[in-house]
Amino acid sequence: MTRNPKHCQVLLDEVDKFCEWTDGLRTKPSKCHCLCLGRRNTRYTSYDPGLSLGGQCISTVTENAPFKFLGRKIDNIGRTPSLEGIVDSFLNDLNKVDIAN
Repeated sequence: MTRNPKHCQVLLDEVDKFCEWTDGLRTKPSKCHCLCLGRRNTRYTSYDPGLSLGGQCISTVTENAPFKFLGRKIDNIGRTPSLEGIVDSFLNDLNKVDIAN
């Protein structure tokens, strides 16, 4: 975690150099995701900082492109869209039961 994407890129480059030095550890950019937040007016929004690891771009977490962590998809503001859908469906079913009674 850094305040500046340039500093984050320096850290990623150092991790990559270390892995090469060990001659055994490997980075896997396809499994990496980054979340960068910047303030626009009074709100924080996510943006693509253009980070790379081992010469490959790292995907950025957005509302439309969440990442999976421990089996759950999480978007750029920490929501779990699939879980919200389940809760909404359950509440809708409860309302139907209340109306029927």
